[in-house]
Amino acid sequence: MSKGKIIVVAVRDENHGRIAMQRALHLSQSIQDQIYLVYVERFGQWKRINELLMPSAEWESQDSEDQAWLHKLSESVDTNGPSINITVLSGEPGSTIAEYASQIDADLVIVTSPRTSQAREIFIGSTALRILRTATCPILVAGEQSADSYKNALVAIDINDAGQRVAHAANTWLPDSTINFAHAYKMPQEGQMRTRGAVSDEDLTKLREFVRIEDEEKLKSYRASFPSATIHMEHGHASSVILDFVLRIRPDILVLGKHRGTSKDERIFGSVTQFLLYHCPTDILLVP
Repeated sequence: MSKGKIIVVAVRDENHGRIAMQRALHLSQSIQDQIYLVYVERFGQWKRINELLMPSAEWESQDSEDQAWLHKLSESVDTNGPSINITVLSGEPGSTIAEYASQIDADLVIVTSPRTSQAREIFIGSTALRILRTATCPILVAGEQSADSYKNALVAIDINDAGQRVAHAANTWLPDSTINFAHAYKMPQEGQMRTRGAVSDEDLTKLREFVRIEDEEKLKSYRASFPSATIHMEHGHASSVILDFVLRIRPDILVLGKHRGTSKDERIFGSVTQFLLYHCPTDILLVP
């Protein structure tokens, strides 16, 4: 009997938990899979204090009410589907979830992203990015819109090992989706060349074409591995090129590699990953 996948569903309330659970059930491919509903209490130390001050029977009753929606969520799943486990932890949500996922050797972590831009910025600046910086498995950031299935996927790829990992993750988690690869090409130090006037516009156009042909040749390995996929290439910065493809192709999900820079880079300069987390209207599967 083949070993099922382990999916961690990070939940913070019943509504977002239902959305994340929907994604988990859609991505689950076997009854051997295990889904862990993980709720992190931010103020675990206050719970321990209350346990000392409040009679045990009274505390157990309050604790039961606080977690009733978790049990309700788990009981809403078809009994013939994957097994559902409930885990309640204490600590800072981002690092706690990432650490727990590592401990149980999770194959995927699912989190939901708030709808409003301000809440989304706060969330992505804390919980999501802290999970991304340390998690060793893919992270699905689910929006609040309905997503009954992922029929059309846009997979952002680079011509390196990271690009191969992203393509492999798409094949693993989205086996029935139509795959569109998106690649942004750009000549190294092009901006400096333009600023210094080192090359003419005509020569710059020729150099860009050379880079495009070179990258297209390297992308043949993707064409061989995914013969039914469509490859889209465009010149420009990766973040704007990929977002443009998202708006044109309108996929159900975007798959891309996570930013590998430092937290300082992310705070000050931004990154492709962080930009798309803020602005992409679809679900995003981030691959370490």
